[in-house]
Amino acid sequence: METKGRSAYLPYRKRLKWWLKNNVTFLIIIAVICVIAALIFGMEAYNYERVKSMEAILDKNIKTIHRKTGITDNDVERLKKTHPGFNWEKTWDRERWLEGEEKERDRLQMEKARQSYQLQEKETLYQLKKRENKARGRK
Repeated sequence: METKGRSAYLPYRKRLKWWLKNNVTFLIIIAVICVIAALIFGMEAYNYERVKSMEAILDKNIKTIHRKTGITDNDVERLKKTHPGFNWEKTWDRERWLEGEEKERDRLQMEKARQSYQLQEKETLYQLKKRENKARGRK
């Protein structure tokens, strides 16, 4: 009776072995995709925790940080105290804030240069008119 019970599933075992043998590459591809998906999900879960703790530490909403302020110098100091192992200088928000600060400095310098140029032009125009008026008054 034992042999009869064992032999009852023999065709299914053979079919399973055949399927596994012929579909090894398919199974490997699926396993690689599953590993990649697990890594992505794990990174997202870690980032979610980091983002939520960053929001709590800075008392800012992540949308405010992304769209308006970025990560300022004071924010970096506060974040380094709580998460010393993370490189806050290379985050996207920090780089965007630094670029914005640099652009603002450049814009202010250009504005200052333009104003000084306009002031200089007005001064030279005033000097020319003054000379013209003197020349007309003498004749």
